[in-house]
Amino acid sequence: LARTKLASKGCDILVLNDVSGGRTFGSRENTVTILGGDPQDDSTVGPTSKEAVANAVLDRVVAVRAD
Repeated sequence: LARTKLASKGCDILVLNDVSGGRTFGSRENTVTILGGDPQDDSTVGPTSKEAVANAVLDRVVAVRAD
């Protein structure tokens, strides 16, 4: 489903944030999966601080824009 959404939206990346069970709300940590056009470029970040997750997402955006 996520890959379909990535393609249908025409995005370069898609960040998956599983919030089921209240995992991220009220917590200082988070885990996300960053999908790219090539499944080999997918990466999971965390569990780590939300600041570290944000930095990882920003790093990925910068890398994609540099290509």
